[in-house]
Amino acid sequence: MRFYVNDYLFEISPKSEVEKKNTAHASIFSAATAGQVIEHYKLVKAGNVQGSTAFIFLVSDYEAVCQEVKSFFKIIEAAGGIVQKDHQLLLIFRLLKWDLPKGKMEAGEQPATTAVREVEEECGLKTKIVKKIGETWHTYELKGKQILKCTHWYLMKSTSEQAPVPQVEEAIEQVKWIDKEEAEKLLKSNSYASILDILEQFKAM
Repeated sequence: MRFYVNDYLFEISPKSEVEKKNTAHASIFSAATAGQVIEHYKLVKAGNVQGSTAFIFLVSDYEAVCQEVKSFFKIIEAAGGIVQKDHQLLLIFRLLKWDLPKGKMEAGEQPATTAVREVEEECGLKTKIVKKIGETWHTYELKGKQILKCTHWYLMKSTSEQAPVPQVEEAIEQVKWIDKEEAEKLLKSNSYASILDILEQFKAM
């Protein structure tokens, strides 16, 4: 289980997988508990962490620890897409960062349906799903509640001929088709860690 807290990576892994991890700039906790994960979550939220950019918690009972950690949060699900057209990717600029179109799932909605709907609402484009890329998890606080948000990501193709239009009521300032290499540079220079995570999953497909 991987999730991001203020762009810090938290990764919970079975002890047997330690040799597979990239441990550069990471703090590693052996025989970790769910309590330790939550404790370090609170430290990061309070701004009391320096040096490390990732925390790896090695656990004996992986499923039990993950379930206990999740129970600390309210879980929200969302979906979005990496939308392609020729050699271009669709990026949005919102809240001073480059991002990908995405949004919360409505009651009873399937993730793929959400992804298509959100791209149309945020960018004014119709799309079709090619395949699922993966999921990302990140945390935030809303009205005093601790939220753990799971976003389902899809590779999508645009089926619209018109230019994209930003959904200004969602604080989207720009929507642009950008050459893939340039889009990667923009995301790496000014986006969120979870977006970079799904970008790497996309590139590995």
